[in-house]
Amino acid sequence: MNVKAAADLLAERDPLVATLLQRHGYPRLSRESFDPGRMEPTPESDTFAFLVETVVYQQLSGSSARAIFSRLSGAFTLAPKVFDAADPAELAAVGLSRPKIATIKRLARTVLDGGIDLQSFGAMTDAEVRAAVSALPGFGPWSANMVLIFHLRRLNVWPVQDLAFKRSACRLLELGIGAGSEAVEASGSRFEPYRTVAAWLFWADDATASG
Repeated sequence: MNVKAAADLLAERDPLVATLLQRHGYPRLSRESFDPGRMEPTPESDTFAFLVETVVYQQLSGSSARAIFSRLSGAFTLAPKVFDAADPAELAAVGLSRPKIATIKRLARTVLDGGIDLQSFGAMTDAEVRAAVSALPGFGPWSANMVLIFHLRRLNVWPVQDLAFKRSACRLLELGIGAGSEAVEASGSRFEPYRTVAAWLFWADDATASG
């Protein structure tokens, strides 16, 4: 099922989704939507490039990560061989921290050594993708969920590790400020099997509320 049909079905049964859909439009599950603050359209990328992008964005504000990634993608081709051979000092020069440089270089070496087959992600279940990404040093559930949503366009992902999403979920679902991850996780059951639709709309509403 495509995202538009999923959104329509979910809106028919859930008034909150119907309201948010009218307010923000249909979810756009794409790399460009991963960071809607970009000023220029962003072409789609392969799985390796998107994983590199998630590393850059880990625990940074959107503006800071956007600036670093722009410099990185301008200076380097986002390919395993390039990052495996790259001088760490040159990677640091674009703004990457030492731990992120190590993470990206380990990822590149793992791909080149055949330790992970990124081309197989499309045929994997959500759980299999999540396990494969989370097993990579320096990655975790947040990166896995970003891959599932904005690269593979899976429709039933509930990204409780994302702070903006969690903030919006607590507000819109009246869970209370600072509700725990377990409560937020449980709240997603009402949107099954299209939790990604609600998650995208929550992100969109958070951006409006924060702006």
